[in-house]
Amino acid sequence: MVGAMPGLLLFSAGALVLAAMLWGPDGVFTGTGMNDWMMELSGSLTGLAIMVLPGQAFFLLAAIIPALLSSRPWKERLGLRRPAISTRTWLALALATPTIQVCSALFASLFFDLTKPSSHLEQLSNLLLGQSGLGLVLVVLCAAVLPGLSEELFFRGFVREGLARRHGFALAILVPAVFFAAAHMDPMHSTAVLPLGIWFGLIAWWTRSTIPAMLAHATNNAFAIVAGNLAGEEAANQTAIESITQAQGAVVAAYGLSFVLLILGLMSLRKERTRNEAA
Repeated sequence: MVGAMPGLLLFSAGALVLAAMLWGPDGVFTGTGMNDWMMELSGSLTGLAIMVLPGQAFFLLAAIIPALLSSRPWKERLGLRRPAISTRTWLALALATPTIQVCSALFASLFFDLTKPSSHLEQLSNLLLGQSGLGLVLVVLCAAVLPGLSEELFFRGFVREGLARRHGFALAILVPAVFFAAAHMDPMHSTAVLPLGIWFGLIAWWTRSTIPAMLAHATNNAFAIVAGNLAGEEAANQTAIESITQAQGAVVAAYGLSFVLLILGLMSLRKERTRNEAA
């Protein structure tokens, strides 16, 4: 797994350099040309493909190829099995992820001033926000659904399953979460997603399955993307007071619902675990 980080960096950088050679402007490899071009790309759907898809393809291949070569059935090696707890419980836990998103932001605020995002987060914001219609659908598919599949197959599937068989709970949760955070290649972003990585690992551990973690990851990303885009669209079409009232009200209501789901999911999980221990 340690080799996956430099592999990801080389794979993504190679894809970016190839794209720059094919479609980049003159002078892209001089001075700040590459950074300027990436900032320009971050505001387009072309940039979404160039900057997001190579990394997701890497994680998908890094999970599936070793699993196919494993002595165990590949689905078992990736944790693709029926969850060990009831559907209503794991659905509640997965859909409660926006509450963990808030906790992640609070955690990151202990170390960084989140009102001054890094250049990496600025590029990400340009890439994911300001979309509507088909563009928004494509962004959700590429930046929420696909990472939920590829990154969870690797970190909470292939990596967690291997660690769980040899080392138990603590390492199986923490090690994938730390490498998951490091894979975001930016100190501020990495710090912000570390608690989320732990949460995805807990869900996978409780359910003995990667599938609920996939839904939790996709829910987290989709919620952030859709909420950000809707808020931006309202701000562009309404007065400041109206946009704050409607957009923030809807987001707060959604976060409130996720908190209720978190409480219900944890209570249901506790009851199921107690019942199973008594059986």
